[in-house]
Amino acid sequence: MITFIDGPAIGQRLMLKRIPILLRVVQNSQSGEWDALDQLADKPRHDEKVHVYLRGDEVSMYHVLCRRGAGSRSGTGWYYKASYRLFETQPDAADVRTNDRWQAWAKANAPVSNPRNEKP
Repeated sequence: MITFIDGPAIGQRLMLKRIPILLRVVQNSQSGEWDALDQLADKPRHDEKVHVYLRGDEVSMYHVLCRRGAGSRSGTGWYYKASYRLFETQPDAADVRTNDRWQAWAKANAPVSNPRNEKP
């Protein structure tokens, strides 16, 4: 379970399969629902506000087994447990709305320490 310990997403919890050092977290302006753009191909929708969060040092994994009906395993898989803090430097909207610009911004602004050697 991913938890957000400050900023606009404080108290929110998400299940993610990828936990980059810098994570784009989005809130839908209509429904108020929260999500994270953890996959490399994820993009924010036009009606979502984007916030950048920094992963803490403590990371672990856990397995979830879901059985819904005859043999269905929707939601089954390995997930991460980690916490994120709001990153002190928030990028311009243009830098978080396209993946090429986001990846360039994240590489330029990510902290030097990256023990998991993950892409931002």
